[in-house]
Amino acid sequence: MLQAYKPEPDPWTFVLERPNNDGNSSRSKKYKLDLTLRLVKEDLQRQKATYEAQPESLKDSHQVQVENLENEADNQYNQGLRRSYRCIMAVLGKQHPDLKMDELAIGVAQYMDEEAAKADVKELEPNATE
Repeated sequence: MLQAYKPEPDPWTFVLERPNNDGNSSRSKKYKLDLTLRLVKEDLQRQKATYEAQPESLKDSHQVQVENLENEADNQYNQGLRRSYRCIMAVLGKQHPDLKMDELAIGVAQYMDEEAAKADVKELEPNATE
């Protein structure tokens, strides 16, 4: 036998539809339990949505931190490299005053640019393991 669809009562209208007795009837208890269950389900759904959004948020946050650390490491490496270069050039200038330091500096800069270009090409090439 087919029964007509009867929607569950809205939790906000529960108070209006509640039986007018001392609350001990089974119908009153059922309404209270239904309301409690519905409110708990809604709260769990909100919590679930919040928890599902957290991993993506944490992933983005950690990605930014990783990028910042990589940039900081690159900057420190570059600063050390520049300092080493200046030290080497100063020592060469003192030990070999006959060297044309300007031409040597230009040659070193060209070499470094070429090496950087090669490194950039390697980074752009797809990995064979991927």
